[in-house]
Amino acid sequence: MWSDVVTTFMRELRGKLDQEQARRADGKRIELSAMVLGNHYDNYQYGVDVRRLVGEGLLDEIFIYPYDFGAKKGGYDPESFREVCKPKGVRFRPCGLWSESPTYPDLKDQIKQGLSFYEAGADGVCYFDASVGDIAQWSSVYSRFGHIDEMRAWLERTKPALEYSFFHLLGGQVRDGRFPPYWGG
Repeated sequence: MWSDVVTTFMRELRGKLDQEQARRADGKRIELSAMVLGNHYDNYQYGVDVRRLVGEGLLDEIFIYPYDFGAKKGGYDPESFREVCKPKGVRFRPCGLWSESPTYPDLKDQIKQGLSFYEAGADGVCYFDASVGDIAQWSSVYSRFGHIDEMRAWLERTKPALEYSFFHLLGGQVRDGRFPPYWGG
């Protein structure tokens, strides 16, 4: 079974990480995380038996990918990951369903969804593909998603008007070229 292959790999990887941890002798566990598909059925088809990996203590944290790339069943079920992860002390962080269209959903809707993950027991929120034209607006909010009180306060605020400053060179980087630094170029 594919899950035997994946689990064996993860056991061996965990063993190597434990050896390195012992060599460092600093008492800090080298953590292992995985980003998995949105439900157990689709993960299992690729040999990723999340229940087994968590049950054997092979993972320290799980990030839940919300889109159905490569899925057979599809769907997004963060609650089922909470049921598997929480009893074993494995952190889980659902990704927000925020980049399904060329323009992201309303900011308040994103904050509400992020808060709903925390209310469901998530240890945090992650996001995938956050590169959009107005990244400055989004990142200023996303960077605070670990602060639940601030998220709640954002719901009460009105969105300030965006201010733009255009410049060519900043810190030796050409910022308005074909491949700006935040695109990796």
